[in-house]
Amino acid sequence: MVHISQFYPCSKVTVAGELYYICELGKYLQTEYGIGLSIDGVLLKADLRKSPIWEYFRLAVSRGWLENVGDLGKNFSVSSVNPLSIDSKRIANYYMCLDPVTLSIEEIRKRQTDFEYAVSEPQKFQISFETMEDDYWLWSIGGKDNRFFNINNQALNRNRADQAWLSLIAMVAVKRHFTGVPQKLLLRITSQAVLQESSMAYVLMLSDKTLALHGWCELYFDKGTISSSKRLHLDYVSWYTEGIDIGMCDRFYTGEEKYQYATKKLDIQVGDLVMLYTRDKAQARNYMKNITSCHLSKVLAFSPSEIKLQLINTTYPRYQGYLNFEAHPVAVKNMYREDKPYDRILISDRSMNMIDLGVEYMLYTELMFITPLEASSDVRVCCVTDGVREDKLCLTQNELIYWILKDYDYDFNESRFLARYFKDKLPLRTRYLNGEELEDYVYYREVKE
Repeated sequence: MVHISQFYPCSKVTVAGELYYICELGKYLQTEYGIGLSIDGVLLKADLRKSPIWEYFRLAVSRGWLENVGDLGKNFSVSSVNPLSIDSKRIANYYMCLDPVTLSIEEIRKRQTDFEYAVSEPQKFQISFETMEDDYWLWSIGGKDNRFFNINNQALNRNRADQAWLSLIAMVAVKRHFTGVPQKLLLRITSQAVLQESSMAYVLMLSDKTLALHGWCELYFDKGTISSSKRLHLDYVSWYTEGIDIGMCDRFYTGEEKYQYATKKLDIQVGDLVMLYTRDKAQARNYMKNITSCHLSKVLAFSPSEIKLQLINTTYPRYQGYLNFEAHPVAVKNMYREDKPYDRILISDRSMNMIDLGVEYMLYTELMFITPLEASSDVRVCCVTDGVREDKLCLTQNELIYWILKDYDYDFNESRFLARYFKDKLPLRTRYLNGEELEDYVYYREVKE
């Protein structure tokens, strides 16, 4: 028996994508080595029962892929009285392998006529890697010598592609656990590798919400074929999928429901900062839609019927704003006279009926929705100064937000913001203005050829 902690630190499973990945690890362990995966002591978030992945979890336990799952209630075990209820449109059972796959006519027919067999027996697909060295395996859509596009395309650009990707990663993780090879898995993602917008949903979820891929599996998104807007949309789809998996984003919600959810579950109060997103109104029948804009906002007033937000349109610290302004031609700068755009924070107020505004996953057809701020590893390079030093710093989202708002002495729930996002540390701005030398990775260094 192998415990999940031997793959990565895991004490609680909170997202369905991780639960599916754990099932896949168990499947490859059982099939290849005849042993199950123990999740003894691992807590499962109650919302996971609302996800279609829960039925796949039941299948995994019934097949011996997973062991020591704890007491999950009398209705958990698969039986004639309580059979599996797997929706084949939402759940797939794949098995990735390195060797060619040959399907007999009998098996093809059985998959088409025997539902229980089709959902319980993994469907095999061959995978080809571009490079397979001891220190790393590199996957690309073309595969070895760029001759396996059709093979990889068939395996990963299909129904529930997001689950196929997790199965691929799990296959490599199990091989790596027993052989030490490869040390790293590199996935080169081009537009041809993500023909479906949901293809990366679970992989990104696993990367953002867990430590399952940390230190050994890396994603490289090809900037030549995947634009920054496309990349952001893939992140949004992953976020949206997380909502679907907990039984939300699927109906109309009243203003009262949204208000209670915002104030009690998300703990949003007047004076707090939130993100306001706008979705594409042209996609009337696509409830997921596309994100068209995003604004940092402060809650000015809030009730079950209406919310008033103050949109913060300044996106750089004051000194960087000054430098940006000075880079304009003289004729442009003269147009502003004495009213320099960097001298004040740019804000605008907006009131909305709560019927027309989604609140995180309480979201259906609304064109706008708000979410609490979350930690983000994305950085923006900004010039800052303490009056003596001038440096280029790599600021993460919440470091940047704090720097901007404090530069302009903007009023917000600062104590709540710091308690939530800077629990055990001081913001970089505070340390920098106190004259501290920051960690080396915070400073932006231009690479000289």
